[in-house]
Parts: sequence; structure tokens; C-alpha cells
Amino acid sequence: MKKFLTSLFTVMIILGIAGTIGSYKDAMTVFSGKTIDFNSSTLADYDEEAMIEGEIYYVYDYFAVEEVTNTTYGIKTGSTETYFYLVESYNKEWFLDESDEYEPVSMIYSTSDKDEIAKLDKMVEDWYAFEDAYYNAESEDDIPDVPKDTFKFEGFVSECPDAKILEFRKEYIIETLGYPAEEADEFIAEYCSDMIIEKGDPAQVKMLFFIAIGVGVAGIIGLIATLVASSVRKKKDEELY
Repeated sequence: MKKFLTSLFTVMIILGIAGTIGSYKDAMTVFSGKTIDFNSSTLADYDEEAMIEGEIYYVYDYFAVEEVTNTTYGIKTGSTETYFYLVESYNKEWFLDESDEYEPVSMIYSTSDKDEIAKLDKMVEDWYAFEDAYYNAESEDDIPDVPKDTFKFEGFVSECPDAKILEFRKEYIIETLGYPAEEADEFIAEYCSDMIIEKGDPAQVKMLFFIAIGVGVAGIIGLIATLVASSVRKKKDEELY
């Protein structure tokens, strides 16, 4: 019984420490209270990690995909693909209001959620279709309605995990958006943030952080209690015999 309890509480301590470390960064961001309103944000807002919420209206397209292979005992059990999209910070109202002087920020939105990817890809298709019809319109009657779909989200802004992602963004701006190579750096410096947006639930992050601490503390208390009880029992046995 002692061996079982010792193993159980040791595992709880390990899980608690791992969970606390894994959620620490996002939890500290939540506790800081800083939240960026995506649709009114400026480049200056993205000088440090923060929570973020808002609504994506314009999506250029994804420009990079990162695949992570999951293995168990060296055997591949699956893989996760993260898509990186270039999006604009303005909302639909700004797009339709020519007098609005807000200067939008071009951001990177990353996701591995298949439903989100499908939603964003559909928005990309709608914008391609709109722009194609708009530039080929022969009269005002031929001008199509602007896309109506939006994508609401909440999550975190964090530093880009891999410099290659920023390189792929630059390639996309040059090769797909058509910016001359010598002007791409200037465009990025003036309108793009090197931080990325990742979906996340701040309330859930806070809860998981405290659960991890609780599991670790319970494991420590349980392990100490088990060792003390074992020591007392051993002493009694020695006194009896």
C-alpha cells in the first residue's frame, strides 16, 4: 500500500509541476489584465504578450503550415498541422466607412483547429471571388456585395515561435501580394507585427493553472503524510519487537 501511495503522490507532484510550468506564461498574461481590442489596435499595442479579443473580417490567406508529429514510444500516433494566416485588424464597419482614419495592423493568426481552418478558408474564397468580380465589373450594377462573414475570437498575443514563419510571411507579401522585394521590409515595418495571435480561453487557462498547483500541493502533502505514517508505524513496530 505504501509503495502504491508513494508512486501515486509522486506522479501527482510531477503532473502538478509540469502543468504549472506549461500554463505559467499564459496564466501570468491573464493575471496582468492587459487585453488588446483587435479591431482598434495599433502596432504599439503589440510590444508585449497580452490577451486579445475581436473580430476578423479580412483574411488574405494562409502562408505557412507547420506539422508536428506525435509519437508514443517512438511510434507515430498522429500529427497536428498549424496554419498561419495573414489577417487585417479592421472590422466590417471600417471597410465600409471611407472617412474612418484608423490605420489597421496586419497580424498573423495561427490555428490547428479544423473547424477554424475551414471557416477561415471559406472567408479567403469569398474575398477572392469578391475582388475578382469587383475588378472585372463593367458597371455599378455589376459590383458585388462585400463578403458578410466574420470570425470572432479571443486568445493571446505572443512572440513568434519560429523565425522561419516571419520569413514565409515576407515571401508571401512579395510573391502573392506583389510588393517589390525592396519595399517588403518597409511594408512589414510600418504595418505588420511580428507577434502572433493564438486562440485561447483566459478563464480556462487560469483554472488549469490553479488545478495544476492544487494537484502538485496535494501530491506533496500526501507524500509527506505517507512517509510520516510509515515512519511512525516502523517506530511502533520496533518498540513492540
